[in-house]
Amino acid sequence: MIGRTGIAVTCIAAAAVFAFASGSGIASAGTAVRSGVLHLYEVGGVSNTDSDVFTGLFTDHGVDHVSDLDHGNVNKIVLTHGSFEANIATLLGRVKAVSSASGGCSVVLRSTAPVQLSHGTGAYRGIHGTVTVTLVNAMIFAKKHGSCPANPETATPIGEVVSALGSGRVSL
Repeated sequence: MIGRTGIAVTCIAAAAVFAFASGSGIASAGTAVRSGVLHLYEVGGVSNTDSDVFTGLFTDHGVDHVSDLDHGNVNKIVLTHGSFEANIATLLGRVKAVSSASGGCSVVLRSTAPVQLSHGTGAYRGIHGTVTVTLVNAMIFAKKHGSCPANPETATPIGEVVSALGSGRVSL
């Protein structure tokens, strides 16, 4: 038989379980944190905006404003349900030329690195985590006076395709 003290403790415990399960207790303090694997698919070209599709933890699409913030080290991802920032500094620091054809004035660049996600708005408020991204950038340049640009990194391409694929564990 449970005494009055036992009944009070049982009622308090039941109320705490109910509050936690219903999301109204102190333990949950608002919405529950969701986490899981997020997948990124991105394509772009000569402009400074690339098209993004995300699947996994959430499904959404939108535009990546390339090198928009922090002196080019952070991209602003604007999707239909909110936005967030992607710190691409490490990805940019690991870019290497994997192919080059001086006769055709072309270069292919590649990089793989972790990209930190943060500063979410809307449905992505509180986003944090890392997505490992592989970036491939193929560019061709116009010949001037019969020669290719001396430094393709500072020349403006006449044709360019950028693709990025990535996945990683993210929480909201």
